[in-house]
This record gives sequence, C-alpha cells and structure tokens, in this order.
Amino acid sequence: MTEGEAWHARFRAMVGAVSGVVWTNNAAGEMTGEQPAWSGLTGQTRDEYQGYGWGKAVHPDDAQPTIEAWNAAVADRRPFEFEHRVRRFDGEWRLFQIRAVPVLDRRQEIVEWVGIHTDITERRQAEAALIEGRARLQAIVDTAPVSIVFAEAPSGRLVFGNAGIERVFRHPMRYSSDVSEYFKWEAYHSDGRRVEGHEFPAARSVTTGESATGEFQFVCGDGVRRWIEISSAPVREPGGRIAGAVVVCSDVDELRQAQIVLFNNQRELERLVEIRTRELAASQAQLAHALRMDALGRLAGGIAHDFNNVIQAVQGGARLIERRATDPQEVRKLAGMIGESAARAASITRRLLSFSRQGDLRAEPIDAAPLLAGMQEILAHTLGAGIRVQVEVQDGLPLFLADKSQLETVLVNLATNARDALQGEGVLTLSAAAEVVRDSRSPGQPATLTPGSYVRLSVADTGSGMAPAVLAKASEPFFTTKEIGRGTGLGLAMSRGFAEQSGGTLQIDSELGRGTRVTLWFPVEHDASPTKAASLKTRSRAAGRARARLLIVDDDPSVLQTLAQQLEAEEFVVLTATSGADALATLERGEIVDLVISDLSMPLMDGLALLREVKRRQPGLPAILLTGFVTGAVELAMSDAVKGAFALLRKPIEAQLLSERIALMLDAAV
Repeated sequence: MTEGEAWHARFRAMVGAVSGVVWTNNAAGEMTGEQPAWSGLTGQTRDEYQGYGWGKAVHPDDAQPTIEAWNAAVADRRPFEFEHRVRRFDGEWRLFQIRAVPVLDRRQEIVEWVGIHTDITERRQAEAALIEGRARLQAIVDTAPVSIVFAEAPSGRLVFGNAGIERVFRHPMRYSSDVSEYFKWEAYHSDGRRVEGHEFPAARSVTTGESATGEFQFVCGDGVRRWIEISSAPVREPGGRIAGAVVVCSDVDELRQAQIVLFNNQRELERLVEIRTRELAASQAQLAHALRMDALGRLAGGIAHDFNNVIQAVQGGARLIERRATDPQEVRKLAGMIGESAARAASITRRLLSFSRQGDLRAEPIDAAPLLAGMQEILAHTLGAGIRVQVEVQDGLPLFLADKSQLETVLVNLATNARDALQGEGVLTLSAAAEVVRDSRSPGQPATLTPGSYVRLSVADTGSGMAPAVLAKASEPFFTTKEIGRGTGLGLAMSRGFAEQSGGTLQIDSELGRGTRVTLWFPVEHDASPTKAASLKTRSRAAGRARARLLIVDDDPSVLQTLAQQLEAEEFVVLTATSGADALATLERGEIVDLVISDLSMPLMDGLALLREVKRRQPGLPAILLTGFVTGAVELAMSDAVKGAFALLRKPIEAQLLSERIALMLDAAV
C-alpha cells in the first residue's frame, strides 16, 4: 500500500468513526460527485443534490439563510458553522449543527470543503425541557408564603431564591450578595443588641455546617420593624463537603406582637383580636399551606434518608468489589448485598406508589401457609431473642390474590411496629383464616369491604396497645408516635393503601395494656389451588426453557449486558441488540429467535414500534416489553399498538421472575 493509499484508508476510517454525516463540496462551495452520507440522510439522489440542490432538503424557512451564510463563508475562506432543519429520508424534520472547513493545498489555495452534519434534535429538546423545569420549580416555590433561598458555601453567595423574600423583608432579591451582605440591614436581638453578620443562622450553616434557627427584629425595606424567624440547614455533597445552605425566613411579627400584648395587657390583646378577625380566613389558609409544606419536608427527608442508605450500600459494595476482584467468595457476598440494596430501593418506590394508590400491583395467587412460615423464620432472627414469633393458619385455606413482594414488605413493617410496642419482650402472632363477607354492615367487618370471599391475615402483639385518641389517627399519613428521625408516619397509611388497591382493606384493633392487632383482607383466587399453582409453575419452566433463543433489545449497554448474563445463567441462548434497527437486522439475517424482550423507551425506534415491526414479520413470535413507567398510560398505548402474544413487565425485575414468565409464554406458544 502506497502512502497515498494509506492516507485515504485512514481518512475513510475516520469518516466512518464520526458520529454524524460527512460531506465534501468543491472549492466554489458546490456539492459534486458521490455523497453517500448525504444521500443516506436525506434520500436525495446524486442528480438531486448536485450544486446547490442539497438546499431542497433543508427546511424552507432555513434554506435561504443557510445558503447566504454558506456563500459568505466560502467567499471569506473561513470555517462555517450553522444550525438548520433537514428533512430526513423518512420525512421527519431534524435539527442539525453544521461545521465545515476548507482544505488547502501547498499554495494555500482551497481545494475543497469538508463538512459534517451532527443531529442535535434531542440535545435542544433536553435543554428546552431543563429550562422549562427550572421555571416550573421557581413558580412553585414562589407561591410559598415564606422566603426560601439557597446560599453557596463557603462564600455564602445567594444563587437561588423565591419571591417570598421580598414579601417578608420588603427588599428586592440580590443574587450577587453573600448571606452576611444581604442581611446587613439593621437587625436586633430581643435584648436590643445589634446582630452581627456571622450571628445569622445562614452564615453559621455555610461556614460550620450547623443547622440553626433564630428570631431577630429587622428594620425592613418599608422602614417598619418586624420580627423575622430564620432557619438554616446545611446541604452536603456525597463526600460530606458543605455545598451550601437552605435558608427559610418567616414573618412572625404578628405572633410575637400578640405574645407581648397577651403578657402585658389583656384588653390590648382583645383589641388586636378584634382587628385581626377580618384576616382570620387568610391566616388559616396560610397555616394550612405551611402544614402541607412541613409534611412534604418530612416526607422528603424520610425518602432521602432511605435512598441515601441504599446508595451508600451499593456504592460501597461496588468499590469493595473493585478492590477484591480476585476473591470470589467476597465478591459473591458483596454482589448479594448490592442486590439486596437494589431490592430495597425498588421496595421504597412501590410503597410510595401504594400509598398514593398509583402504583401497579403484580398480583399473583399466594398460599398463606408457606408465606407466613417464611416470615416467621425471617422475623425470629431479626426482632430479638425476647420476642416469640408464632404462626396460626386455618386448614384448607384457598389461595388469595396480592402482590407478594409488597405484601412481605407490609408484614415486615407491621412486625417492626409490633416490636417497638413490645419493647423487646412478648409474643407476636401471624395468623391467616378464610372469611366470607355477605353484608358490609356485619359486626366486626370493615364497611369498605364488598361482599365476597377473602383471606384474612393478622399481625397481633401483646404490647402496650394504643389509647383511643392515638388509634383514631394511627393510619393517617404522617402521624407517628415515634421520636423524630425514627419514623415518617407513612407505614400504616401505605399498608392501608396497598390493601385497598389489592381489593381488600385494613383494620386496626387496639386497647391500652392489651396489645394491638392489624388485620388485612385480600380477595380469594377462585381458579387456583396451592397444588395446581406449583405444578403449573414447574411444568411451564421445564417446558419453556429447553435452550430457547432470546433476542434482548436495550439501548443501555449495562442493562443489556446484565440482563443477557442473567438469562444465560438460566440456560437460555441470548442474542443482543442495542436498538430497534439492530434487532430487525438480526431477524433479517435469518437468526432463529423464540422470544423478543425489548425495553419500551429507546431513541429513534421505541419498544412499541419495534414490536409492531416484529409482529409484521413474524406474527406468532412472543414478545415482552420492560418498562419503568408506573401509570396506566403504557397499557392504553399498547392496547392498540401490539397484537398477539406479549407481556408488559415492570423494572426492576428479578431474573428468576423474568425467566418464569418467559417459560410460561414459550410453553403457551407451543
């Protein structure tokens, strides 16, 4: 190979590696010769794009500005940069960024122009969505009656704030100020001393990392002195460094004035009450909003705490695997820990969705006896030696319908509550019995139950019990008798939401000194029995596997590789594709595929579009869609989009559960 041939080979390789459409124009700026990349993008033939014919593929609003800018760049012999819309071969308009440079010979004369079109449609859409999201966040926090700002550390510069700061202090927001500078107006302690800048809670949080609260009397922008409460909390990065502080300022002047008047002169207080009566409705609305904000804050704190624990375990386990890659036993142990942490994260999202009754439940026939036996084994080792766990199951119980994973989580949460009530010593009883509801008004049965057959699960303890006032609020969201930091008050509310979403309900019976019993009702599965369910599951797995060939499609390489390896471990033959087009090419090559598994959300061709094409080519080919969406919109879209044997499964999903579903579908297709 000559030097020239080697150079051309390298050039062709570089062009092939570029993520974009590469083209060349002659020295005068006209497109000549063969331009396969441009033809592949636009569908234009060689005769159509010659000269300035390429401009016909550009959006009519962009064509003339593009040609004028291009001619100017050619005339000035300078690099060309521009953005315009191009009609792709399939008729879709896409936004492209153009960059072109002149190629000079030894005499510095232009020989030709080399350019590249890069598709930036998704990038611009993402930028627009980010701007819209920030604007929406700003609009939301601007409705708060309090001042909310974020101060960077260590400078204390204000980088975010809501409109409330102007309502509270009667001063305009200045993002260029640091905390001390912004609060430099006259401020006084209750004893009349002037407040120094470093004494403000915000300044303490960004410098020392402390949470702080204080009340100060400010001379506000309108010249009136008002009592302002300032609360500040540090925000830390994952490594522990202080990123800044969130500062909340509330106008408490009316409250302080009322306290002073009450202390000094009862008659003056009555006069102020009479004056403020007209504003009572507005004050009540503000109070209700503040309570909602407080509840939201406690909920967010609890969720953040749970997820940070999961992230800590996953991150730490991954780092340890990197360091101990040569120790198989330790790697297996750490991998198991990471898997358990991921399962806890999935459980958190499912519990929140169950509480809001927007989550999807994977109901399946459940046998109460082995379920409670398994729970007994787990709880006996976790509740403590002083707590005896016993199981009482009625003979001949039918199967009932529920999401097993969420049900186990609910039972563990109820057992944890019982452990706290037992204070380390007592009896915890897990029981199951059948019940037929003929009339919702029957004594001892919740009024929300519709007539039908149910299996009743109970978690009872011999603990301290609850007073009537506590019992009345026990399952309300955010109500908790635990100390701060030990509970969000969502456990029983989530349990009730799960039970009702499953077609049953939840009831709490308790009495001081006599313990507590929490009962859950679930509808009976009439067409299944424990023996039938077990035999069907075993037969389907055995019949469906048989070295079946699976085609897995996902645009995320890590997800694709992990899923492929898991299913190969389950004795399937796995083919992979990173896009819908890649998957169709695999089928076009004549590869034998028994079932297709595709991610729903993928660029260019999503999972629904792929399945339509697969069904058109091979109508009888079973398919599974995997998605992380949690609303009914996916099912509504699929109802008209895909016909034939297919299933929709939610992420995350255990490999064993996916394997069993594959086996059942393959068995049904035989």
